[in-house]
Amino acid sequence: MSQRDFKAESESVLKCMNELLGLEKGFRSGTKRTKPLEARLAEHTLEEVNEIIVWVYHKWANWNDRNKYFNPTTLFRASNWERYREDFENDKALKTVKMPYNERKSDFSTKSYENYFETILGRSQFIREHFHEMSDESKSNIHQKARKSYDAGLPPHRAIPVPLILYERNICL
Repeated sequence: MSQRDFKAESESVLKCMNELLGLEKGFRSGTKRTKPLEARLAEHTLEEVNEIIVWVYHKWANWNDRNKYFNPTTLFRASNWERYREDFENDKALKTVKMPYNERKSDFSTKSYENYFETILGRSQFIREHFHEMSDESKSNIHQKARKSYDAGLPPHRAIPVPLILYERNICL
């Protein structure tokens, strides 16, 4: 069994990140900031790590401060990485992963509203917990908004209820 070259893999991941950000010099391997990356590479394959990095980059596409947080320290911190990996796996299982090589999204018009709503809640344990703590009136309001999103053909990740759940629970992000 051959031993993996984590230094080369680390360089490959950082090269991918630099290319995504359009940096010529960018991140370098072998620094203190890349120690968490090496730990993630020990847990996952190079392909998995690169796939998740590209997914996070595209997931944050409309976020102006993305570049401040799209760095080895933040991305590969164990607590953050586990969350990104779980969210990626959930999106992948729901066939909603939007990657350069897979621009299509699932057609939710053929799925039931109940499945659509469960997909909305299933995307985040945080959202699920707050929804279940809401009053019946607030839940009804969320269901009405979700139904409008469903009827309009919006994919679950674009549905109106998620910001409403946060608003109803007085949570500011």
